[in-house]
Amino acid sequence: MNTKYLSILSVLALISCAANEPLPGSESVLLSGNPAPEHCKFLGEVLGGQGSMLTGELTSNSNIVKGARNELRNEAHLLGANYVEIQGQTSSHSDEGIMYNSTIVGNAYVCP
Repeated sequence: MNTKYLSILSVLALISCAANEPLPGSESVLLSGNPAPEHCKFLGEVLGGQGSMLTGELTSNSNIVKGARNELRNEAHLLGANYVEIQGQTSSHSDEGIMYNSTIVGNAYVCP
């Protein structure tokens, strides 16, 4: 394999190991398993996910989950939400217990 392709593969492997990054301001979005407080306005459903069969073995379980949560916060933030009621979370694992991906679904709200 020539060095150009090896370099590209190395960079892609390093990128796939990191969690999805939060957008500026999205860190203030609260994720909760509890219903939204009274007087909050529903803005829409949001979905966050990270990982795939190709990158799962290269990414730690904690980075896969963290990346899914960051993406969920990012999507909510783009809607103008500051609260997400988590509706469900799924993860796929190999027979050896390696997590391949994580997906989180929630309802986004803006609360006073």
